[in-house]
Amino acid sequence: MLIFSMLSLMIFSSLISNLYFFGNSFVMIMLMVWALHCSRDFVKLGTLEINSVYFPIIYAVLMIILGSNYKNYAAGFLVGVVFGIIKSPTFQRQHGDYLPTPGFLKAYFRDDREV
Repeated sequence: MLIFSMLSLMIFSSLISNLYFFGNSFVMIMLMVWALHCSRDFVKLGTLEINSVYFPIIYAVLMIILGSNYKNYAAGFLVGVVFGIIKSPTFQRQHGDYLPTPGFLKAYFRDDREV
C-alpha cells in the first residue's frame, strides 16, 4: 500500500500538482481507504458523531482553512479513492487483485497462535 501510494504521489506530483510534502497526502490516502472500507464506522468528537465517509472531507477542509496547501489533500484524496476501489472486495471478486500483498509480508504478519 505504501509503495503504491508513494509511486502514485510521485507521478501525480511530477505531472500535475508539484506537491512539496507527502505527509499530508499519505494521511489523506489512509483516511480515504479507511472510509471506503469501513463506511459504517463513526468518529465521535465530543457529543457529535461523524460518519467515516464524511470524516476525510471534513478533515481536509479544516486543514486547508488552517493554512495547508489544498493540492496535498486533493492528491491524497484521488490516490486514496483509486486505491480503496482497487482493494475493495467487490472489485477484487469481479476483476481480481491487481495489487496483491507480497507473500513474505503475509508470512511475516501471519498469526500462528492457537486460539
